[in-house]
Amino acid sequence: MIVVSDTTPLRYLAVVGGLDWLPVIFGEVICPVEVIEECLHPGAPPFLREWTASAPTWLRIAAAPQEAKLPKIPFRLDAGETAALALANGLGADLLLMDERRGRDAAAHLGLAVTGTLGVLVEASRLGLVDFEVVLAQLTSTTNFRASEAVIALARARLSGLKDEGTSG
Repeated sequence: MIVVSDTTPLRYLAVVGGLDWLPVIFGEVICPVEVIEECLHPGAPPFLREWTASAPTWLRIAAAPQEAKLPKIPFRLDAGETAALALANGLGADLLLMDERRGRDAAAHLGLAVTGTLGVLVEASRLGLVDFEVVLAQLTSTTNFRASEAVIALARARLSGLKDEGTSG
């Protein structure tokens, strides 16, 4: 499975101690150079900077292909989002980790499958790595993470459905 990540999911996962969930869920995660630069920025959470400076072996850093052309996007994206989209598109990624609405819209326009911090949290909870409600409360109380009640309800319903599937049979 080819998984490319933007900065924001890494940032939020760093705050809640969830970076170690990524190799369990996805194996390898690929980040463009621009995302790594954002993770090392002095304004990034200290733990994220330290983690990125000594990146684990399951995190692969790659340059977005120069020939990767993105269609015109009717709004502005930052360098990390643009590079993550270009890399995911160029690699034919199975999944893009991205939280920002505009970036997710651009990914959908490119036909890329996308999940964000909340999707990673659902999967980590499904695997028994964390308690969804505890980490969600931590995310919303200690960071600027925001998701609508409708999106959170969908995540809870998905998690409940996944748990039901695991117990039937």
